[in-house]
Amino acid sequence: MNRTIRFLLLAIPLAAGCGGSKLVVTGSPVRPKEPVRLIATLSEANEFSQKLTEELSQQGYGILDQARTQSLLRKLDIENSDLVDEASLAELKGRRIDAIMKIVVEMTAARADLLDKVRVSVTGTGGGELLASLAWTNSWGGMPGSPADSSMRLPMTKAARKVALALTRQLGPPGPKASVMMDDFIAARRAALRGAPLTAAPAAAPAPTVTSDVDTPARRDAERPNDYALVIGIESYQSLPKADYGVRDAQTVRRHFEALGVPARNIISLEGPQATGSKLRSYLQQWLPRNIKSESTLFIYYSGHGAPDPANGEAYLVPWDADPMFLTTSAYPLKQFYAELTALKAKRVLVALDACFSGSGGRSVLAKGARPLVAKVDESVPTAANLTVLAAASGSEITGTLDEQAHGIFTYYFLKGLSGGAKTPRTLYDYLKPHVQDDARRQNREQSPTLAGDGADASF
Repeated sequence: MNRTIRFLLLAIPLAAGCGGSKLVVTGSPVRPKEPVRLIATLSEANEFSQKLTEELSQQGYGILDQARTQSLLRKLDIENSDLVDEASLAELKGRRIDAIMKIVVEMTAARADLLDKVRVSVTGTGGGELLASLAWTNSWGGMPGSPADSSMRLPMTKAARKVALALTRQLGPPGPKASVMMDDFIAARRAALRGAPLTAAPAAAPAPTVTSDVDTPARRDAERPNDYALVIGIESYQSLPKADYGVRDAQTVRRHFEALGVPARNIISLEGPQATGSKLRSYLQQWLPRNIKSESTLFIYYSGHGAPDPANGEAYLVPWDADPMFLTTSAYPLKQFYAELTALKAKRVLVALDACFSGSGGRSVLAKGARPLVAKVDESVPTAANLTVLAAASGSEITGTLDEQAHGIFTYYFLKGLSGGAKTPRTLYDYLKPHVQDDARRQNREQSPTLAGDGADASF
C-alpha cells in the first residue's frame, strides 16, 4: 500500500478520536419530590445561557430569564449572595418560583467566541436542596483556538441542547401547568408595577410573551464563505448604567447574520465583559485585517453606549470597561473606528450602530457631573467606496427600546428589514426609518436613523 495512503488511513481515526465533550454530574443532587415548573435564572449575559434557557423552555419548563429574575430580586430587596438563605428562598417560593438555576460559562482564552466550559446548578426554593448540578467541557484535545479546534468543538446550539437534556434527566419532567405559571407570573408582575398586589393578575389581559417576532430569522440564504461579521453587544457595564437589551440585541443580530449566509466560524461575538477596549482593538486592528479578503462583505454591529467629548464634540464608542471621565484613553474614537474599517481590503463594509452620542440618555453616557452641552457631535462618516453606516439616531437625539419586544427600536426594525428581504442598505433604511420615527413619537420623543456612505445602493 502506498505510504501516503497508509498514513491518511491511520490519521483519520486518530483525528476523529480526539474530538468530543465531557459531561459529569457534580455534587449530590436529589431528585425533586414535586415537579419543577418555574425556574429563575442567574447568569452573565451570554449566548450560551440564552440558548440553554430557550432549550429548557422548549422542554416545557417555565423560565424566568436573567433580566426578570434580577428585577424580581430588586423588588424583594434580595441580593444574589442571599440565595443560600432559607428566608430568601422561601420568599421566592411564595412567588411560585420552584428553583434557582445558576449558569457559569467560560470561553476559550484564544477565541472569545468558542465555548469551553459550562457549570450549571439548580437549587430548590422549598428547602435549598440541590436538584441538579453538572459540569460540561467542550473540547477535542487540540491547540485551543486553532482551526481544527474551532471546527471540532460542539456548536453553541447543540451544546445547549445537550446540557438541557442532561438537566431534564436530573430534574424530571416539568409540571403540566409550567407554561401557564410563567404567564401568570408575568401578568402578576405587570399588575404589581401598576400598583396592584404582586399576586394579582389582570382580569382580561392576553397571555404575554417573553420572545420577539424577530428572534428567529424568517429567511436563510446560501453560505457565503468569504463574508465576516463582528457583533458587539454590551448591556451591564463595569461601572456605567445599563444599555437595556444590548446583549440580547447582539445575540439576535448574530443569528440573522448566520441566516444571511455568514458562516458561524466567521462571526466574532463580543458580549458584556468580553467587549473590552483591548478586545475591540485586537479584532479591528489584527484579526480582521488578517482574515478579510478582497471579495469579502464585512458586517459590523454595535449595541451599547456612545459618548461625546464635551470639549470638542468628538464621538466615542464605549467598551465594557470604559470610563467617560477618560474617554481618550478608555473609549474608542468613532473616527478611528471608521478609519480602521475603510483601511480593510473588504469589498464592502456595512456598519449598524444602535447607540447615540448626545450624552442625554438612552444609549449614551457622560462623565459624572458633566452636562450634555455639546453644540454638535462629530459623527461624520468618511468618504470611502466600501463603507456604509446605518445609525440609530441623529444629532442630539437619544435611542430608545421596545420593551414589549425586548430589543432596541432601531435593532428591532433593522432585523425586520433583513428578514423581509432587504438587499441594500438603502432599502433597509427606507423600511426602518419611518417605523423607528413612529415608535419614538409614541414615546413622546424624536429618533431619526441615518444612512451615510457611498455603498448605500450596493447589494450586501
